[in-house]
Amino acid sequence: TANNIASSPKCPSSRKREATKLIDWASSQIEKHYKLKNKNDACIKEVEGLLGQLQLDA
Repeated sequence: TANNIASSPKCPSSRKREATKLIDWASSQIEKHYKLKNKNDACIKEVEGLLGQLQLDA
C-alpha cells in the first residue's frame, strides 16, 4: 500500500513523497464522498418530511 511505501526505509525519498501525496489525495476524496452522501441523505429526509405533510383532496 501507499502507507507501506511511505514508511519503508529502503524506499527513495522521492517515492515516499509521491506515496504521501497519494495518501492525502485518497483521504480527501473519501472525505468528500462521505460529506456529499450525508448532504444527500439530509435532503432526502427533508423531502420525505414535506411529502408526509402533503394533503391530497380527491
